[in-house]
Amino acid sequence: MQETWLRSRGVDASVAPRHLVPSTHDLGSAVEAGIGWAMMPLQQSVPLREEGRVLPLGGEEVSTPLYWQAWRTPPDLLRALGEEVQAAARRELRAA
Repeated sequence: MQETWLRSRGVDASVAPRHLVPSTHDLGSAVEAGIGWAMMPLQQSVPLREEGRVLPLGGEEVSTPLYWQAWRTPPDLLRALGEEVQAAARRELRAA
């Protein structure tokens, strides 16, 4: 998604600086500290923007479809977990 956004801004993504931050929470903390930029889920970025802790870079929002992958016949516990994850996604995420 970052590469898509960079290309839309006329930047060659292959030469853009990159850093590995292993969790979305830590990535948000790095952005807050001014270490770099990131594409963040709305649920994470909106409160930070409203509090003035991060700034939007501009451009269109970039979205991507999400998929829940599971066994064809999962055990009951995994089936129940999958149903809960899908229900939460329907409540919390925008439709693409």
